[in-house]
Amino acid sequence: MSHPDRGGAASERAGSSSRSSRAPLPTLPQSDSSKPLTSSPAPNSSLQSRHALPVPKSFPPFVPPIQSSIPNITPSNTKRTTYRIQLKTIDLNKPTDREDILEVTFCILDAPIFRLTKTRTGYYAVTDDATIIEKLTSNEATEAFEKINLIPIEPPDIRAKRTIYVRQIDPGKRKDSARLLAGFITIANEWLKGIEVIKIKDYIHIMKIMTPNIKTAERVLREGFYLSRTKISPQQCELQKYMHIQICYKCYKFEENSRNTVLFRMCITGTYVSTMHKHL
Repeated sequence: MSHPDRGGAASERAGSSSRSSRAPLPTLPQSDSSKPLTSSPAPNSSLQSRHALPVPKSFPPFVPPIQSSIPNITPSNTKRTTYRIQLKTIDLNKPTDREDILEVTFCILDAPIFRLTKTRTGYYAVTDDATIIEKLTSNEATEAFEKINLIPIEPPDIRAKRTIYVRQIDPGKRKDSARLLAGFITIANEWLKGIEVIKIKDYIHIMKIMTPNIKTAERVLREGFYLSRTKISPQQCELQKYMHIQICYKCYKFEENSRNTVLFRMCITGTYVSTMHKHL
């Protein structure tokens, strides 16, 4: 009968004899903390030792990137509204030179334009400022253009911006003529000069006022005005609304959507048959 302690001791002696018979494990070299860390090349690799770089002791401080001062320009904030005015030729047998038109707009009227397009009946002048259109349609501009065989035609959208409807007129002034009403307004308001009053048939309680420029129309909508001894409040004034209406020259149908412009041009050429004639 064997003792349990003797069996354990025998197993320990067998384990120690087996470990002593194995080859010793290689030991890694201990690095000296006092020496700087460098990438030492392998002893048997000449290629690695040739391209080895030393490890820097310290790294430079972090510098944040410099923000650009150039604004972020996107197509949404670069979009602009353009205005076009027609310069119609009075006598087609006497064409007008482009340089004569640019001399009138730039030198005489101080109203520079950025495009001038030739048409069969004259020219189209394009600008991005509504005040330039007002200068080109003034009395001074009309006289200057008539000397070079042209007449400016005010665009309907600019005309609508200086046209105001006045409602709920005093009953004592409804039977007066348009010329007399314009005189009453001019006398009572020193800043409201050069206006034109248009009376609407069968609507004697409403009249239409054509102001000389857009700024005057904006002031009327903001402050109102005096009609003789009565006060016209801003709530009684309303700016004329302009709606661009397209017409198809094949079916003569009116459309209020500007997307149909391409279809209208196709209808004008007559290349589309009736089965393909559609409106969006």
